[in-house]
Order: sequence, then structure tokens, then C-alpha cells
Amino acid sequence: MKNKTILVYTSIILSILVLSCIIGFVIYSFWKKSGIDDDKGYNSINAVIALLSLAFSIITVIFVYATYQSSLKQINDNNKNVGLDRALDNIYRQLEFTRQNYSEKLDVYANIQSKLDGSQESLFYNLHGSRRFLDYYASELELYIWIVEKPELSWEDKSFLLNIVFKNYSEIIKRLYHKLYTIKVCTHDKNIFDNIIVFFTNHYSKQKSDIDPNFASLSCTERERIIKDEMKDEILNKFFTLQIVYEKLDWIKKIENDYRIIRPNVLYPK
Repeated sequence: MKNKTILVYTSIILSILVLSCIIGFVIYSFWKKSGIDDDKGYNSINAVIALLSLAFSIITVIFVYATYQSSLKQINDNNKNVGLDRALDNIYRQLEFTRQNYSEKLDVYANIQSKLDGSQESLFYNLHGSRRFLDYYASELELYIWIVEKPELSWEDKSFLLNIVFKNYSEIIKRLYHKLYTIKVCTHDKNIFDNIIVFFTNHYSKQKSDIDPNFASLSCTERERIIKDEMKDEILNKFFTLQIVYEKLDWIKKIENDYRIIRPNVLYPK
């Protein structure tokens, strides 16, 4: 790119010089043939010299502009390198804090991951723990994105930095996120609210039947009506929590796609 720029400027300068010489010669020849006396009129040599001076002035301006552009590019390259080095340093510093913050939670996350069998029911039973994990995970990623989203960094630099982040996360974090995302993709449908109502109605109905014989003797329709009335707030809370979980999973997956995060040996469902 630099050699191409030099070639362009050199071609322009040579063209100006050649053109100036040709025009100067033509003016000088015309001046002589026109019969104008150099002693009485404007000297033909002076006219040619004035023309060449103009040409050299133009060349000087071109050199100044080329030097300015070269200096500006060098400054931008230096700023880019400084920005990349600073972002890389901040990434590794923050990763140390991330490891410390997650160290006390890894056993909890591993326990949640072990209880997820790929079904929506297993997610329902571990819904609030999964949301707390994703809240923390997403907030950490937002911080890393803030570090890399600098104007002087190219997309390639940002992708490189964020791949470092994802690569250095604990395997437990990666597996738990992957398990949650797999459940989300494989079980998500338009009837999710109905699924939640049916699941939790049956769940709470069984719990209440175990401790209340009178409730157990009621018909299924009557038991469902009572559970829906008594557990309405709880069911709605579960529904909104699940929606938040799905939104955060989609947001994290979008980050992976936008920055082409490489996850070796991990196959996500389509």
C-alpha cells in the first residue's frame, strides 16, 4: 500500500515536470514566432521561468501533502498499536479478577450443570440458579466488550481480543452455558407459556396432594383451577424469569456470532 502511494505521487510529479517543460517550450516558441521583442515586451525566458516556478510550487504542495498524509498514517498506526496493547493488558488484568470472582461459584455452577439433562423440565427446576449464572456471565462480557470497543481497533483486533476472553473462561462456565443454550434451542416454541402453566400446575398439584388428602380427592379440573389461582404469581414469575434467561442466551450467542468466537469441539444445535 505504501509503495503504491509513492508510485502515484511520483507519477504525478513526473507528469507535471514533463508537461511543464512541454508547455514552456511551446510558449517560448510561440513567443519567438509571434515577433514580440523581448527588449520591449515581457521577456519570453521570464515567462517560461514563471511557468516552471508555478510547476515547482505545485510539486512542493504535493510533497507537503504527501508528507502530511504519511505522518497522519504513521500516527494512526501508532495509536492503533497503543490501543491494542492497552486493551490486551486490560483484558488480561480483568481475566485475573474474573478467575477470582468465579472461583467461589464454580462448584455451584457445576452442580447446576449436572442437574440439566437437556429437558425443559430440568431447566424449570433450576431456573433461578441459571438466571443468576447468566446475569453474572453477561455482565462480565459487557465489561470485556467495553474494553475492546475502541474506535482505533479494527474488527479483527476486537475478535482476537474477545477470543482470548472466551478461551480463558473456565470449562465449567463454557459447559453450563452450552447446556443452557442447547435446551433453549431444542425446547423453545410459541407455546412456551402454556408449557410453563401445565408443568407447574402439575408440579404444585402433586406437592399439595402429598400433604393435603382433601385436595388430592378433588377432580383434576378442580385441582388445576385452585393451583392456578393460588400459584398465579409464582407461575408468572417463572415465566418472566425464563424469558430473561432466553434473552441473555440469545445476547451471548449474538456476541459469539458477531465476533466469530471460536469454540473448538463444541457443536451447537441449529
